[in-house]
Amino acid sequence: MRIPVILAASLFAAPVFAGGVVQPTAPAPYLPPAPAVDTDWTGAYGGLSLEYGTGDLGVSDFNGPLIGAFGGYRYDLGSYVVGAEIDYVLSDIAIGGEVTIESIFRAGVEAGADLGRTLVYGTAGYAQASLEPEPGILIAVGTDFTPEGYFVGIGADHMISDNLLIGAEVLWHDFGNVSPNVDLNVTTIAVNLTYRF
Repeated sequence: MRIPVILAASLFAAPVFAGGVVQPTAPAPYLPPAPAVDTDWTGAYGGLSLEYGTGDLGVSDFNGPLIGAFGGYRYDLGSYVVGAEIDYVLSDIAIGGEVTIESIFRAGVEAGADLGRTLVYGTAGYAQASLEPEPGILIAVGTDFTPEGYFVGIGADHMISDNLLIGAEVLWHDFGNVSPNVDLNVTTIAVNLTYRF
């Protein structure tokens, strides 16, 4: 008879040793996943760019700042974005004491991946430079002061808001022969501020 009594007493005392009666805990509330960011890159835009250029004209290397404006239109295809853009940058970069790059005009197309609020793209198109000879410098016969060529590059834009973007871009320009056997090549690195209309 003692074994059942001892067993009953130990069962009665177990909750006391465990810290009292255990209260059931409520299940954690269900939190639905955050909705995916829905962005649309379709529309016209314009902005300003601050660039740093380096390059060579034959054996003469050069570098310096450029500042410009641009405008274009993009179309959002879902996972991809395509578009076209023109831009015009001003410069005062002297090359070898002979000529100065006054400006560069570009007109190109782009295609990229829609990553939500960020767009990563590649671009390519037509480019034309405007050169000005330094006073008193004898320039070779046949020198082209508005050489034409092409550019290719990569870039990225990020939406700060629905209308305001910040971005960065690297472009490689090849303007071909400026004078016999002398090529002009320019690389630019830019930061952009863009407004979407």
